[in-house]
Amino acid sequence: MGSIPVGVVGLVFKDAIETTLSSLWVVAIALILWSGVMWLGDRQLGLNRGMKEIGIVDAIVIGCFQALAPLFPGISRSGATISAGLFRKFDRATATRLSFFMGIPALVAAGIYESVSAASDISIAQGGAVAIGWGPTILATMVSLIMAYVSIAWLLKFISSHCVRKARS
Repeated sequence: MGSIPVGVVGLVFKDAIETTLSSLWVVAIALILWSGVMWLGDRQLGLNRGMKEIGIVDAIVIGCFQALAPLFPGISRSGATISAGLFRKFDRATATRLSFFMGIPALVAAGIYESVSAASDISIAQGGAVAIGWGPTILATMVSLIMAYVSIAWLLKFISSHCVRKARS
């Protein structure tokens, strides 16, 4: 449910995202404004909801925040979803886990869409240029997947232990 808004936004606004909205001014303004939103999210009190308390409304609200990231390139997808989770009163570890779980369908779908859209660029050399090829593309994807998993696992462990210490302080 939480991935539907980002999919709709990505497909409907694809041209604007790749042209007008990727302007340096839009990126800079979105980055500055979203920093304030993230700061407000981090200041939320009563962050006591856990993974077992996630409902459909939570998924849709967080999904709508996630949909802002492709619209405004200065907004981080994970920063948007973590902030939304904090505004929904999830503890920091749960908000971070939820952010990464919600990113999986969105990022996989975007990767598949881009692979299909750029298939001819990957597999066929044009105008004397050397094509990358599917082998190196798949290898790079697998290495990225492994490194992302290792990085996310480390980050979740770090946040879980940091949040426990911060709560006790």
